[in-house]
Amino acid sequence: MAIIRKLTWEDVLLLSDQLGAKIMESGVEIDVLIGLARGGWIPTRLLSDRLNVKKIASIGIGYEDEARTELNAYSLPGLATTGLKFLLIEDRLESGKSLRKAFEILCEQGAAVQTAAYFSRTDSVMTPDYCLGQTNDDIIFPWE
Repeated sequence: MAIIRKLTWEDVLLLSDQLGAKIMESGVEIDVLIGLARGGWIPTRLLSDRLNVKKIASIGIGYEDEARTELNAYSLPGLATTGLKFLLIEDRLESGKSLRKAFEILCEQGAAVQTAAYFSRTDSVMTPDYCLGQTNDDIIFPWE
């Protein structure tokens, strides 16, 4: 039986503080934060303050078929990526496929990309560079 964790805004602010501190402690340089639509939008905005990175953008990745096998970008950041250092952000990785696709697209454009999420599942196809932990619990964020 799956455990359902419903987070409050206060929980999310604390998670943002913790994730922001972890990223800052690493010493990583970041030019632009990119939120993976849609779950990454709010974490990206919250981390913008904590990391003091004011440039934020969005990338949208979605399935094109009912069988959910074809992932494609439907929205890309409208900026030059070569030589920039990006932090690609999601709230939680379930399969991790959308984050991996967005990561690949940005890298193909010449960007240096690292990834972050509050949580990831243990069976995700990608592990974020910065994460507060792995859990298979069903997490409901306040924006859902």
